Amino acid sequence: MNLIKIKKYEVKESKNGHKIPIINDVHIHSAYMPEREEISFFEKHKKILKEKSALLILGLGYGYHLKKIIKYFEHEKRPFHIAVIEPNNQIIKDCFKLKEIDLKNIKVYCSPSIDDLFQSEDFIQFLLKKPAVIPHAPSFNLYKRYFTKFLTYKSPQDLNNTIKTLHDEETKDYFTFHLKNQKEEVPFDKISSIPFCVQHVKKSASFSKDFDFALIAFWEICQSENKSTSMKLGF
Repeated sequence: MNLIKIKKYEVKESKNGHKIPIINDVHIHSAYMPEREEISFFEKHKKILKEKSALLILGLGYGYHLKKIIKYFEHEKRPFHIAVIEPNNQIIKDCFKLKEIDLKNIKVYCSPSIDDLFQSEDFIQFLLKKPAVIPHAPSFNLYKRYFTKFLTYKSPQDLNNTIKTLHDEETKDYFTFHLKNQKEEVPFDKISSIPFCVQHVKKSASFSKDFDFALIAFWEICQSENKSTSMKLGF
């Protein structure tokens, strides 16, 4: 399913001479004074910036809205991490050419597929920083279907997809072996049932590989963690 439909892409000048992208007749920045966005965007999210130093911005545009945020962190001499998801690669190219902001302090992710985005180890490592998610309204509204899917994303649960995300070939071979020995796929981490790999190992007469022990131990830890979390949440 194509979540991004770009029928028209233009670059025009604002009333005071700044370049602005217009996509599908939508102005991504103000047609009058786009540089004012750096103040308004900063003021709107100032409270979050005091609490968080890792930010995930939904929408790059030409970066006017990010200027003041970067200046703020630099002035405060606080280490910061800013990542931006921008589904339009042309926007990114133009933003780099215009040099309206210093992109060396920003990591930009661009992928038409949400699945591919979540299979990026670098992106997952950034998410582990628990960033504040801040939408750039014009970009978010333009790519609403894309960003909505991102915000409501649920990782595929079948083992086939799990195998694709593994980097270690020995681990891949191990899970592929179990996959081939099953006639139908069962969600790998479905808590309400025993994962079929674990079930397959437990049914074996004996553990034949080190991975068998690791898998059982890993699953028991997951079960304990889920029970502990449920108790804390009052479930």
